[in-house]
Amino acid sequence: MRFCDADACTCCPLADQLSTASCRRHKAQFCMWLSTTQQGGSRTALEKLSLELMDEASALEKEGDLAGSH
Repeated sequence: MRFCDADACTCCPLADQLSTASCRRHKAQFCMWLSTTQQGGSRTALEKLSLELMDEASALEKEGDLAGSH
């Protein structure tokens, strides 16, 4: 599923995980795919957003790992 939209979040299979790493990764993949359809500043902004979402996903996983180890 490529489509990713805040209005469609409740219909997404990841809806029960909106603040989880898998949801952030899905949004990042969508932004990266969408960036391939754009040129110039839009493309750069989407690529940057994708990387930021991936970083957030990694941070959420790390946070979860730390919480689980205590």
